[in-house]
Amino acid sequence: MIFLILNQPGQVLMNFSVQKEINRIQLKYVKIVSEEQKSSYAAEFEKDYQDYVKLKKREKEIGHQFDSLRADYEKAEKKSSEVRAINRKARDLFKQYATDPSWCQDKERLLKLE
Repeated sequence: MIFLILNQPGQVLMNFSVQKEINRIQLKYVKIVSEEQKSSYAAEFEKDYQDYVKLKKREKEIGHQFDSLRADYEKAEKKSSEVRAINRKARDLFKQYATDPSWCQDKERLLKLE
């Protein structure tokens, strides 16, 4: 539900859900009050952003592998040996990533950064 805060009839000051989000952000994040703090946060952000870009690229590469299998599946004749082979490849690929501790850690880190 969305509520609007009105200043004068017909004039919207702020959407209630927007104000709620602003309040949540203000509680979650510390206000930056010094240049030292600003530099520290900027450095931390830059490091996190570089990690995010690297992890997002890896996630997209993995996604492209599954997209390719989906495209092959859609082109293949249903109930054919080709479809069974594609299904097997997709299961094997999923299992490979689901059991890869490195990817599981990377995916967890990516979810925290998003």
